[in-house]
Parts: sequence; structure tokens; C-alpha cells
Amino acid sequence: MASALAESAVELAGGGDASEDVLPCFTCELGDKHAGADHAALVLFLPGPSGRAVWVRWQRFDPRLSVVDPCVGEESGGDVCLLFAGHPGGHLWPEDIDPVRDGRGLP
Repeated sequence: MASALAESAVELAGGGDASEDVLPCFTCELGDKHAGADHAALVLFLPGPSGRAVWVRWQRFDPRLSVVDPCVGEESGGDVCLLFAGHPGGHLWPEDIDPVRDGRGLP
């Protein structure tokens, strides 16, 4: 992620030493669930139990950061949707994530 965008994300999250928590790169979390809508990717969770996070949204080369609430979608087994409130398309459940493909399983 461009350093200016990372710095802006840390500022939105309240500053501090959160720069190490900013994901180094991102891909759209919405998959094929957002025809015509912006792409969106998680950048940084805010401290505390709220589940709020900084997300980047973009179309082409226009990244925009925002702090958003988590989606309230919940499966009967207790899993919660990993996306933000009001996201387009269907929910993203933990079992939908491929940690190797998405880079989350790599050090």
C-alpha cells in the first residue's frame, strides 16, 4: 500500500503505533458480489471491541479511506460476516477466506 495511504489510515484509526497493523497490500474483499459498486478492502481495525475498521474503496485509481462499522450479518453457528455494514452483495464468512491466496496466511 502506498505509504501516504497507510499514514492516512493510521490517522483515521486514531494515530498511535498502528502503522505495523496496516495490511501491506490489499485485494477487493467483495469478490464478484459487487457488480458496478466500488471495490473494497480492509486496511486496519480500530482499537477496542467495536469491530470498526478503516476500509479503502476504489474504482480504477481513486482510493478513498473511511471508518466503517462491521456488518451485523450472523450465521446460525455464530460466525459473523467479515465485511462492513451496508456492503453490496452477499456476506463473506470466515470459511470463505483462503488465507494462502489472500496473503493472510503468509508471514
